[in-house]
Amino acid sequence: MKIKMLISEDEKQKLKFTDADKNAVFRKIQDSNSQIGSNRVRVKTVVLKALIPVAAIIIIFSVLIQTPIKKHVLAAIPILNSLFSEYGDEGQKEAVQKEIVKPINHVVEDNGVKITFKEILYDGARISVAYTIEATEGKFKGKNLNILFFNMKVDGKDINTSYGFSGGQNDEKIGNKFLKVQNIDIDQELPNEFTLNLMIQELILVDSQMSNQTIKGNWSFSLPVKKAGETYVYTPTVSKKKDLGEFRVKKIVFAPSGTQMEFEYKRPMELVQNDLQILFRVLDPNNKEIKAVSEGQNTSYRYKNGIQIGSTSIILRPTKEIPEFITIEPYYEASFGQIVHVKNITEKLPILLPQGQNSGIVIKKIEKKPGEVWVHLDVKGDNFIRERKNQFQLIDGKEFTQKSFIAKEGDDLKSDESKNQIIKFKTSYSKNLNFISDEFNLDEFIDPEITDKWKMKIPINKKDLKILE
Repeated sequence: MKIKMLISEDEKQKLKFTDADKNAVFRKIQDSNSQIGSNRVRVKTVVLKALIPVAAIIIIFSVLIQTPIKKHVLAAIPILNSLFSEYGDEGQKEAVQKEIVKPINHVVEDNGVKITFKEILYDGARISVAYTIEATEGKFKGKNLNILFFNMKVDGKDINTSYGFSGGQNDEKIGNKFLKVQNIDIDQELPNEFTLNLMIQELILVDSQMSNQTIKGNWSFSLPVKKAGETYVYTPTVSKKKDLGEFRVKKIVFAPSGTQMEFEYKRPMELVQNDLQILFRVLDPNNKEIKAVSEGQNTSYRYKNGIQIGSTSIILRPTKEIPEFITIEPYYEASFGQIVHVKNITEKLPILLPQGQNSGIVIKKIEKKPGEVWVHLDVKGDNFIRERKNQFQLIDGKEFTQKSFIAKEGDDLKSDESKNQIIKFKTSYSKNLNFISDEFNLDEFIDPEITDKWKMKIPINKKDLKILE
């Protein structure tokens, strides 16, 4: 139901606005800096009644002038904003704009911890959820917890393949709650509409692997899932079979929140190099890389008769239109060497942490913030920019233990830019802090042979696209 359908014609005629009302509306619009929202909004009457007075005026005002609610106007009404639009990846934000994100607000509280699933997105390429965890009492009150042990079912039936959570942003603290934005990966065909049964049995304190830092309980959810948006599936028929083994693209899904690709490769065990993972670059017709919407590529392995069978799934940024062809470039994951460089935070700037031949992290400025240390840096090197930034760490002391590593965040960690980057470490400034980084052994491990032999150009015949209803 559209907003303008919530008010009758008679009610419209009776509405009157003073100059003060109009000024309040425009002040609210002017003060809002957000760009979150949608040109069309659907809400129930009960939501309208719950809005703050100025927000209600904005909606009614837009009804009277018979125009869509603009993004900056909608941003002035927080209750209508989507968490994906603020904290999601590029594809999830795109899904908000296309109005395929569903609010759910399902709350379960047990053993002093409240878990709330706020939103869900399912468009055929992935299932994404936004949820919060809040410890309201006990020793974990106010602390950040993650899901540790859980079980999933579809329409009450056990899932017969692997499943789990992946991707996501750094945890955002909103009041006393910690927001999680993640994908739910289920490795099996799913109906267009189903109930996802999620049973959580145990939570763990973030950055802890100790058994006494967990809390058990029963947080059970029945999440309604329904596919939304226009989605197309393409099944390529090309593959490459070389002495390295066989490589093929199993499926490509073009969806509003991203482009999902599934790869499969088979290699004789004697050709598996030190368990190095094979990663994939995807190039558009202009030979530009189509970036992934989140870090990492999900890979699972099976072994049969001396053959390693790897299955990889990645989600790329959504395409404006389906390209005529794409190019796949497999490559080995960058490996780090045995050399670890350590530099104290008090050393004279700029500080260089080498990462191999003529490459490394150059620290240009250090800012002391309340409870944080902001590091301004450049990345030297022409490849693996994001990997280099993520390998750069800050530790408390000089011992490489799990507790000594400082949590970090910042949008630049996911950027391919190398200049004027900022990484925010979650700790107060101390002379005991040390920067560390390993060296990359690129010459030893990046074997161009696998790219040369498995590189594949895939024509996309639009007449063969299947619409996912």
